[in-house]
Amino acid sequence: MSQQSRASGIIVLVILEVLLGALLLFGGVERHEHANGTWWAGSFMIILAALSLCFAFGIWAGKTWAWMGSIGLAVLGIIFSIFLLFVRPTVGGGIYLIASTVLIYFLIQPRVQRHFGRNIA
Repeated sequence: MSQQSRASGIIVLVILEVLLGALLLFGGVERHEHANGTWWAGSFMIILAALSLCFAFGIWAGKTWAWMGSIGLAVLGIIFSIFLLFVRPTVGGGIYLIASTVLIYFLIQPRVQRHFGRNIA
């Protein structure tokens, strides 16, 4: 894979995945600091943050598992963000929703899918 074809959408994907991981990490740490029964949610968010950062590396390397995992995590994030925006709206939840949506948009682009070795018509 040449550097030029990687630069088009892959850098944006890596940045988005790292941003999502950072949001999850900060949210998870915050929940741990206020451990009034939500410590399990904080732990879950920290695990998802680690997954997100692993996916960022896999996206850069063009690994198929990273493409599939990023799609799955982004869909889960969209569902969870919409739910949380109705229950307890936060700026971070809104940013996470937007970033997850943009991430999916970039992941389904034909040029990006070719980076992962997916044959697109």
